[in-house]
Amino acid sequence: MEHLYTFFFEYRGGITIRQVLASSLSTAIELVLEIMPDIKGISWSDFLDSNPVPVNDMKNVWCITALIDNDENLCMCHITITAQ
Repeated sequence: MEHLYTFFFEYRGGITIRQVLASSLSTAIELVLEIMPDIKGISWSDFLDSNPVPVNDMKNVWCITALIDNDENLCMCHITITAQ
């Protein structure tokens, strides 16, 4: 069964939001990284090396982070399963 996953990427003082349909969280991460914009200093593939962490006391909400800009800044991503 596919779910609609919503990704909230917070970096450089802004937020980028993307949605993908996927059958699992790991597949959703792979799919969303394919459609992220090409931005100098950000290697979206760094998120593939991180494990999403469930957010305490929440259902279907995870957090994942990666260092960007030559490891000088943090990019935080919250992920939710969204009702369609």
